[in-house]
Amino acid sequence: MNCSNCGAPVGGQETFCPNCGAPLPRPAQPMGGPAPAGPTPAGARLFSVICDSLFLALCILLTVAGGLAVFSGSIPLLTVLAVIFLWLLYSAGKRGQLAVPQFKYLSGTATAAYVLSWVALVALILSFFLILFLLPVLKSAGFSLDDLWSRIADAVNGQIPPALIALFSRTIVWFILAVMIVGAVAALISLLATRALRLFLRSVSQSAESGVPAFTKSKQARVWLIVLAVGNGIAAVSSLSSGAVASALTNGSMCAALIIGAMLIKKYFPEED
Repeated sequence: MNCSNCGAPVGGQETFCPNCGAPLPRPAQPMGGPAPAGPTPAGARLFSVICDSLFLALCILLTVAGGLAVFSGSIPLLTVLAVIFLWLLYSAGKRGQLAVPQFKYLSGTATAAYVLSWVALVALILSFFLILFLLPVLKSAGFSLDDLWSRIADAVNGQIPPALIALFSRTIVWFILAVMIVGAVAALISLLATRALRLFLRSVSQSAESGVPAFTKSKQARVWLIVLAVGNGIAAVSSLSSGAVASALTNGSMCAALIIGAMLIKKYFPEED
C-alpha cells in the first residue's frame, strides 16, 4: 500500500503516513469484526498543534523578533532557522500535511542552541578563573593596574591622585568579574532551558516519525520557556527605559513568542506532566 499524497510505502495498520503525515484511509472492517485497537497517532495531535491559531501567532512573533534583530545589526542564526522550520510546518499543515522532517530540523536547532550554551558557559568560567590567576602572577612580576593607570594619566598630562587611581583600577577589575559572573549565570539558565527544550522536541520528532505518541519533558520545557520569557521581558523593559526601542521590541516579541510556546505545550501535552 502506498500513500496517496506522497507515494511512500506504508503498512496496512498505520493511520498516518510516516513520511508526510497525511491521514491514510481506514481498511474496511468485516461485518461484526472488532475495531482495531491502538494508541492515538502522534500525527493527529501534532497536526492539531500546527493548525491552532496560537501556532500562527508564534510564527509571526518569532519572525518579528528575528527580523528586528537582523535590522539592528545582529544575525541570530538559530532564531532564523527556527522561524524557517516553523513556517514550513505551518505551510504544510495548511495543505493538510504533516512535514515530519521539519520536526527533526527543529529538534536539531534546539540541540545546536544547547551546545552553544555549553560553550559559552565553559568559556566564561575559564576566563573568570584565568583573570583571578593572572592578577597575582602579574603583581609578582612587578606589573600592577595602578602602574598602568598612572602611565595613562601621565600620558594625557593629568593630575590624578594616586588613591583615586587605585580605586579606579580595582573597580574596573571587580566590574569585569561581576559581568562575567552575571554572564555565567545567564549561560547556565540558557543551558538548562535548551536542554529541556531539546529533549522535548526530540521526543516530538521521534513521535512524529513513528506515529506513536511518546512525548516527554513537556513540563520542564514549559517551565523553562516561561523563565526565558521573564528574562526577555525584563530586557525589553530595560531597553525601553534606556531609549533602545528596536531592542525593546525584539525582546518583547521574543517574550510573547515564548509565552505562546508554553501555552501550546500546556494545551496539547498536559498528560506528560
